[in-house]
Amino acid sequence: MSVVVLQRLAIPIPGGQIPFVTVLIFGALFVAFMLRRVVILPRRLTAYLFILASAIATTLQPDASPTSVIQLALLWAPFVFAVGPHSPHAFMRGIVVASAVAGGLGLLQSLVSRSSGVFLDPIGVLPPGYVLDRFNTTYPVIFGGSWMKANGVFFLEPSFLSLACALSLVYVFTGAPRIGNSIGRAAIGVALVFGMISSVAISGLVVVPFLLAGKGLRKRLLAIAAAAVLTLGVAAQLGIWQEFQHRASGGLDSGSNSARLVRPYTELVPDGLADSPVLGQGPGTARRAVALANTDWRTETTTPTLAKALYEYGLVGVALLGAAVLSVARRYRLGLAAMLAIVVAFVLPTDGLTSSFLVPLLLLADMPERDG
Repeated sequence: MSVVVLQRLAIPIPGGQIPFVTVLIFGALFVAFMLRRVVILPRRLTAYLFILASAIATTLQPDASPTSVIQLALLWAPFVFAVGPHSPHAFMRGIVVASAVAGGLGLLQSLVSRSSGVFLDPIGVLPPGYVLDRFNTTYPVIFGGSWMKANGVFFLEPSFLSLACALSLVYVFTGAPRIGNSIGRAAIGVALVFGMISSVAISGLVVVPFLLAGKGLRKRLLAIAAAAVLTLGVAAQLGIWQEFQHRASGGLDSGSNSARLVRPYTELVPDGLADSPVLGQGPGTARRAVALANTDWRTETTTPTLAKALYEYGLVGVALLGAAVLSVARRYRLGLAAMLAIVVAFVLPTDGLTSSFLVPLLLLADMPERDG
């Protein structure tokens, strides 16, 4: 649950910030290792060191950021550990409940913002440096307006709220043991739908098709249909449906869709690979390149995981990252649909490489169990 609730908090360091969740997870694993509750897997440690060596090698580039390498090293440290007998479902239940709470808060943010122009963000009042910067915490539903997209208070951006709620819905529908009674499950489902709607972000829609995957589809169709009707009804009532419809009708050519799913691979990646295809441009350079290139009226190009990895770490880094992700995803005790949805959410729609939400979700959702 802390992966969701604490993801916006930061620890200021000279020249940058370290996500608080990163330090919290690393510290917890270190203590558990000292108490012999977790063990290090030699093969994974070797792979981790290769990834780290590749990342460190790229810091030789003139514009590289050592802080990004530190974040990468800490955030991906859970990859090397195996724990005692545990249930990945217990971890995911915490994610689902926290996302549902954020979904309810997101609806409140949207309603208050629409009626008064005030965006409720209690975390945003913390001193500078203690909240992760360089993220679009919110932005207008309609350009130039005062009605703002919701981030559910806890999430770095509206797109992460959308992703978390969509992933939680996929898990609840396809892989989860029964969560609470029927009323509790219905309330969680409604709150997750509210979160997706209030974020007015397309990121979650990328993983929604996984609702139709897995066993027992016939039994889920009624619940999926009810969720779809609820989504359309609330979106239309709030006036959000028109925005979703506008984006959908534009396909991949519309500003936001293109900036997230097309232009990173047609503009950002070719520039990065042209100069340094093997090791990339160095950590922390993708966002800087995007900001410098944004000289016209178009929506700023985003840096989704795959594009960011190619630009910053080159072909070697992407190969190592792909091997690591496949190693994590191959067990899928959460259910195949849920695990595939997590992998797609990590790779495609948003910047997940050093995300204090997506990386822990990927690595902790199904950690390997130690022998004995």
